[in-house]
Amino acid sequence: MIATLNLTFRRMDATPALEALVRAEMERLERVFAGIVSAHVTIERDHARGGAPYDVRIELDIPAATWW
Repeated sequence: MIATLNLTFRRMDATPALEALVRAEMERLERVFAGIVSAHVTIERDHARGGAPYDVRIELDIPAATWW
């Protein structure tokens, strides 16, 4: 399990369902790569931009040795 998972919601309200969805997706990601130390997920609602109404950024911290 990821030791630290930080969720940030901008221009929108956080809901328990959305938080559960993010946690479930991070668990799926961890099945592919078990070396994740921490993650920061930012979900931002963008009213002004055309196209996708949300911008999602995922920042992962992993040990450097896993890249070699």
